[in-house]
Amino acid sequence: MQSYKNSRKEISVDKKNYEILVRRDGENQYSAFCPELNLLVKGNSHEGVEIEIKKKIKDNLDNNETTTPNLGNVE
Repeated sequence: MQSYKNSRKEISVDKKNYEILVRRDGENQYSAFCPELNLLVKGNSHEGVEIEIKKKIKDNLDNNETTTPNLGNVE
């Protein structure tokens, strides 16, 4: 598993390693949350928020890969 360390913890760059929690907030309101990356999206459908949170996870990891130097096996 590829990963890098930030100031608080090791973060996986594998987009499939992240938990997604989807919650219904009302009749037509849903929230999706990724606790490992502290990302939240809201929308009108379960499928919609799931798609959007996956995009946010990918964008977040892609952004971190381009801005974080390769640290190798730094402890």
